[in-house]
Amino acid sequence: MRKILGVDVDLTTLRSDVSWWHWLKNMASYNSLPTTVDEYIARGHGINYNISSHFPEMKNANVDPMDFWRQEGVYDTIQPVDGAVECIKYLMGFYDIVFVTHNKGNGGRSKYNNLDRLFGRENFSFVVTKEKYLVRMDYLIDDRNDFLNNCHTYGIQPIKIKTPFIQYEEQHESIIELDSWPTIRDYLII
Repeated sequence: MRKILGVDVDLTTLRSDVSWWHWLKNMASYNSLPTTVDEYIARGHGINYNISSHFPEMKNANVDPMDFWRQEGVYDTIQPVDGAVECIKYLMGFYDIVFVTHNKGNGGRSKYNNLDRLFGRENFSFVVTKEKYLVRMDYLIDDRNDFLNNCHTYGIQPIKIKTPFIQYEEQHESIIELDSWPTIRDYLII
């Protein structure tokens, strides 16, 4: 029986931060923020998972910053993290892949369809939950300490892909932190 590799979606597999930043930039009142989230990070700023906290109020009082996630097609144009597709496809030769993700709003179907376009639906399973550590898997790759910290208690090896986002919790000692998809691929194949 093959081992099961759990993989987070947002910021681990797909760059949803790029699209949310762009949407907020268009929807927020006048602001001097850079055009892209990558420019903002390159200027040395820390960034919150709630990207909207960096923006002023919305131009339209009827628009909530979380409305981005309420769009049914929100993931239709979101691009993958560098190296994610190639490395995950390679790892599919050694592991059963389950994408374990947390959803906000109505984008679940769009997220699944994006993964289907990238990997083919017959090549992965898909679980939506905030309690990721309850999913049966041997490893979980994620970018957030709060999703990885409980994994060791359930026999799951937590692997953190490094991102510039500010963590909400301290990192548990069981977490293996790696800086890129090629590094993760190499760690899991050795």
